[in-house]
Amino acid sequence: MPMHPPEHIAVSGLAARYVADGSTVFSRMNFALPPGQCLALIGPSGCGKSTLLHVLAGLLSAHEGSVTYGPKPVSDLRGRVSYMQQKDLLLPWRTVEDNAALGLLMQGVPKKTARQTVRDHLPGFGLAEAAGSYPHHLSGGMRQRAALLRTLLCRKPVILLDEPFGALDAITRRAMHDQLLQVWRALGASIILVTHDVDEALILADTVLVLTPCPARVQTSLVVDLPRPRQVTAPAFVEHKAFLLEQLDTWSPATCAAVS
Repeated sequence: MPMHPPEHIAVSGLAARYVADGSTVFSRMNFALPPGQCLALIGPSGCGKSTLLHVLAGLLSAHEGSVTYGPKPVSDLRGRVSYMQQKDLLLPWRTVEDNAALGLLMQGVPKKTARQTVRDHLPGFGLAEAAGSYPHHLSGGMRQRAALLRTLLCRKPVILLDEPFGALDAITRRAMHDQLLQVWRALGASIILVTHDVDEALILADTVLVLTPCPARVQTSLVVDLPRPRQVTAPAFVEHKAFLLEQLDTWSPATCAAVS
């Protein structure tokens, strides 16, 4: 099933508040994502990264600001995104194969074609032997890999990923980085990735945004102009990492408490 090519995304002055007490989650959020690129968001825990993805996916409403997709302003990116949240949200009554095929089936892909597409990708995600297993038989890492595969196979022009590798060990995480890059190149989609791992952000992203806490806004934008595959020991990579860690260190818990 062909995918519509992604459009330029521009977020301008976006703000959201908690419903319970009206406090601001993030404000003055401004960034742009060219078609087919990967944007990584890093920042302190609780600064609103996941909420921002919820707003972009259309699960929550913004209180201020705008999102532009291509030439048109939109309220959110509903219908254009596949979204992997922190919880894997696998359906317990469906096998790994059927969970991974769900997005394709919902888009009208014939069941036989959808299942074959999933089977073609299962080995690369380390799930070939678990195709007929149900979620309660899987480890947390396997569930996360199944959820990632389902998200990528939805073939949407924009992919939102919220800590997609958080439950994986270091070796499996690196393997999944390679798989994501491979599938991403084939799809040509745009990706917005939330991560707490600076190395991961630099391995995957074309641009890394550092967000502030209390409430979140863009503190720093770093263009990662390094060839892929990226080596974490390369001098330029180490230099970028040091810069990002310095930016993150700007906000200590004491500073955040003073500002809030």
